Amino acid sequence: MRLLTLAPVVSAAGDYMENLVGLHLLDHPEHITDALVRTTTAVSATKWVLALGSSAYLGAGFGRVWIRALRH
Repeated sequence: MRLLTLAPVVSAAGDYMENLVGLHLLDHPEHITDALVRTTTAVSATKWVLALGSSAYLGAGFGRVWIRALRH
């Protein structure tokens, strides 16, 4: 359950990190390396998995609550 609590926070942190790296690389394109691109891609993929997973979990929970509320 703790992972579900931390998932949106980790996702947001990954988004900030991705944005900061992107801004840095706009000014310093010579710093672009294969390793940096791979790392940024891994962070981005993890960010999206955590964000979409959290949204799906919350949506399913809220959906059950709303359906129960509509039935009563």
